[in-house]
Amino acid sequence: IATVSVLIDTSMGLPIDQTANINFLREMSSRIGEISSLAIKRSSGLRRGVILFPMLTYMFRYSKFYCGIEHYVVSVNPRVAPFYEAIFGFKKLKDKGKDYNFVNVKKVHSMFLDLNKLNDKLARVYKYSNAKKEVCY
Repeated sequence: IATVSVLIDTSMGLPIDQTANINFLREMSSRIGEISSLAIKRSSGLRRGVILFPMLTYMFRYSKFYCGIEHYVVSVNPRVAPFYEAIFGFKKLKDKGKDYNFVNVKKVHSMFLDLNKLNDKLARVYKYSNAKKEVCY
């Protein structure tokens, strides 16, 4: 029904290195993870957050508390970049202007997120929400 992968930065680098310079993150972070292959099967009928948000909450928790990831990076189709910015607070990276072979479009928006600040951001954004479910990780 759904999938997401997190690639952990190694001496071999990450796919995002094709399109953006993340050396400043490497200098300030002990561990970086690249979100990859986020997809939900269209025919599942679960596209409006029913599966997405629980899956991402699990991913955030697992990455931070079990893998020690401090920063996420992601290269996404430009049409979904506003989602990553508005919902989670991803910030744009300066792109190198090169094609990216890991998504279905040639031009991507490369972005990063500080996981150490995510919980505070979500608490501020959803503080007055009528949501009945936990939004902080």
